[in-house]
Amino acid sequence: MEQRQTHWISHALAYAKLNKKDATPYYIKGIISQIDEFLNNMVMQTTHLSDDGTTNKQLQVYRSYYKNGDKFTDPSQLKKVRKS
Repeated sequence: MEQRQTHWISHALAYAKLNKKDATPYYIKGIISQIDEFLNNMVMQTTHLSDDGTTNKQLQVYRSYYKNGDKFTDPSQLKKVRKS
């Protein structure tokens, strides 16, 4: 099984600033900070993720996946969450 690296949003943003070409697959994890759209008929969404759930230093994400790599099927699966 292929090992994939998982990084928080802050690391992904810092790496993107380096502007290097890299074919390595990465998983980026974070907390949903903004939901822009969810088109149920196409199972497509546009969201923003950040390390802390705020809109500060967020990464825009297109067509992400739900738990265990499953596709999102309902907008209720996308929730903005705040750390307490």
